[in-house]
Amino acid sequence: MKNILVIYGSKYGSSEQYAHMIEKNIKCKTVKAESITSDMIKSACMLIFIGGIYAGKLKGLDALHKKIHLFNGNKVILIAVGASPYDESAVKHLREKCTKGFPEGTAFFYARGSYNENGMTFTDRTMCRMLRKSISKKAPDELEPWMIAMLEAGENSCSWVNESYLQPVYTYIKAAQ
Repeated sequence: MKNILVIYGSKYGSSEQYAHMIEKNIKCKTVKAESITSDMIKSACMLIFIGGIYAGKLKGLDALHKKIHLFNGNKVILIAVGASPYDESAVKHLREKCTKGFPEGTAFFYARGSYNENGMTFTDRTMCRMLRKSISKKAPDELEPWMIAMLEAGENSCSWVNESYLQPVYTYIKAAQ
């Protein structure tokens, strides 16, 4: 397939890592979300967007959403990157929210990223610590998967970035060719 455009929105680096993994495995152009141009969108036959999850949104997705009307290609793939383990109900909710306004049949995938409070902004680090303190008071049977992951990570630096999360994406791309 010609003219595959990989766009990423990355605050702490995991989405960018996944974008470069894709770039090494398929012929494509990779660009930061804030750098996309109308011409890039118009010339692509497939768009792959990778964004970190922040407050229930994918970083940089708004930039693509504003230009999606220019896209005349046949496939759009969205990849959400988060620190939590895969949770079907959370991914379903995120898929419904993020694919609104995109072409029907937009594919949606999830890849696990990383968690490193030391590399976060003061505001993000403070919010995560407050959230962790709040959820630590809950009974174990009330904890959702993302809450358990946050408690397990604590203040440690954890990375779950792994190319195996991209295998379903590669399979989808191959089938689309």
